[in-house]
Amino acid sequence: MGELLNYSDLNKNIFRERTKKDTESVQQEVNELIAQVLTELIEHVIILEKETDNFYMNQVCKKLAKGKSFSQIADDCELTEEETLPFYRVAQRYAPDYNVDQIFTEYWTQKYPDISKLEDIVNIGI
Repeated sequence: MGELLNYSDLNKNIFRERTKKDTESVQQEVNELIAQVLTELIEHVIILEKETDNFYMNQVCKKLAKGKSFSQIADDCELTEEETLPFYRVAQRYAPDYNVDQIFTEYWTQKYPDISKLEDIVNIGI
């Protein structure tokens, strides 16, 4: 009967070890899934931010080219003057050509000096 108990204890230990390994494996898969979801979420947030900023930069450049004042530009874009100012400051340095791609690149680099590292991590671009 002693051997039977030892065999039973051995089975319990084996079961515990397998369960522990299975739990660790599942936890690793969950961690990887969470990391993937967070990376995708960050990617979408960056893309949305970039597209929104690019839209406003285009609007500011068009309105500057038409000779509109800073206040008119903010009003037309339905932004506060505080929200408009970063776009305006960068764009006005490119007068009268307003190459939006160059302007936006400068603006984005100033706004997020380390963003290229994050973009490299999640492999995105506009």
